[in-house]
Amino acid sequence: MIFNLFDRAILQKDFPEAGLKRGDVGIVVEHIIRDRDEDGYILEFFDAQGNTVDVFPVLESALEQPRPNTILTYREMSPGGIGPAHAAALSS
Repeated sequence: MIFNLFDRAILQKDFPEAGLKRGDVGIVVEHIIRDRDEDGYILEFFDAQGNTVDVFPVLESALEQPRPNTILTYREMSPGGIGPAHAAALSS
């Protein structure tokens, strides 16, 4: 396991279905152990005010740990914020 619970993890690719982009930072909230395939993580993503915008599963190979000498950026979310498939799940 590369990440521990509540670690920051950085996306290494875009996930347009969720409105997430490479470089977005999420918090690990679950580790998914798979016997035969690559492990995954469930990440929680927040807006600049600390509100949850998505909870999204990601394979370990699509994540990176924060490195020294890097800086977080500030970007607007796409219209509608998160992907529609995830919005319904979060509202229930």
